[in-house]
Amino acid sequence: FERARFERARALAEEAYALRRRLLGERDPALAESLDLLAVLRLQAGDLEAAERLHDRALDIKRAALGDDDASVAETWNLLGIVRRRRGDHEGAEAAYRAALAIWRARLGDDHPQVAMGMNNLALVLHVSGKYAAARALFEQLVPLRRRLLGAQHPHLQLTLANYGKLLHDLGDLEGAERAYQEAIAIGRR
Repeated sequence: FERARFERARALAEEAYALRRRLLGERDPALAESLDLLAVLRLQAGDLEAAERLHDRALDIKRAALGDDDASVAETWNLLGIVRRRRGDHEGAEAAYRAALAIWRARLGDDHPQVAMGMNNLALVLHVSGKYAAARALFEQLVPLRRRLLGAQHPHLQLTLANYGKLLHDLGDLEGAERAYQEAIAIGRR
């Protein structure tokens, strides 16, 4: 059943892409949105190389049509970071996440859920890259930011605390890790 729904979604996305390409041409931002959707579907299917190629094409179109600082460009940078992280290209993922975060901060300010999401993604890739000090600094900004923006019981705060706990554990700060894990568990129980 799920496979059939996925195939239907893929077919519809490909149809939308073909229609937009025919009606709008190769350089329209709406075509880039279709490319991003196709890339997400390729990622879900496990075809990471195709997903990266599609996001790269979408990014080229959006940057040319909308400029480097458009919110849609940031979203594609973020999606590209996800694919690169999944491929194990941590350096490429870090660059993509930094680009997305810079745009979101410039457009939205520091106190915005989108900025918090970007900080979380960057912190995660810094952690897996072994850049523990940089990851810790981001998490130390992110935890209070998410608490303030989303509330003390939000699932995104819970996930951030669990990720922060893992980092602290890897750093050997077992007391700090336990505190972060305990708070994450308490949120999950409520």
